Amino acid sequence: MPEFCDGMTRGDLAKMIHLYIKNVKGINDLNDISKAAVLKDLYDCRVCVDHIAQVYLRGLVDAFFIPQGEGGFYIFDSRRLVSREEYEEAFLRAEGLMPLEDSDTE
Repeated sequence: MPEFCDGMTRGDLAKMIHLYIKNVKGINDLNDISKAAVLKDLYDCRVCVDHIAQVYLRGLVDAFFIPQGEGGFYIFDSRRLVSREEYEEAFLRAEGLMPLEDSDTE
């Protein structure tokens, strides 16, 4: 696991986790990331879209629910700073992934 550093954002974490599972663990990207569109801020950072979608859809980094009226919406909040606990939890979740679980890469 790369070392935690202060000032890391959730977008940074998404990129680190995504590249870790792809390049170190050998897990292919999910082909269909359309379900990540539930995140209202998914496209706020164009270069982060795939990183965020991959880790969100795999349950490695959670989204935040924002209540509004009788409903609400989800955001990833890629500019929010990451706590050491959130960082460690995301990497623990990533460690549990196995390449054979990667069934959506066809």
